Amino acid sequence: VMPSFNEGGPRVTLEAMACKVPVITSRVGVMLDIIKHGENGLFIDWDAKDITEKILASLNDANLYKKIAENGHNTAQRFERKKAIKNY
Repeated sequence: VMPSFNEGGPRVTLEAMACKVPVITSRVGVMLDIIKHGENGLFIDWDAKDITEKILASLNDANLYKKIAENGHNTAQRFERKKAIKNY
């Protein structure tokens, strides 16, 4: 869970994705380019209720958890060092 107000390109989210841990993040920085809500992560608003709802949704819905974890892992692979150097 990354409820930041301001971020450049937090590596911790890519590390979580690489480990198949679902990412729940605010709409900041590079997250807007990486995360597709409901596909490879979940976006949150900056309030406790929304953060709680998204955490519970990911924990209580096994299909959602698996989908976000797998898609997130696939997304993180694009940023693996050798691939990133080749692509960029």
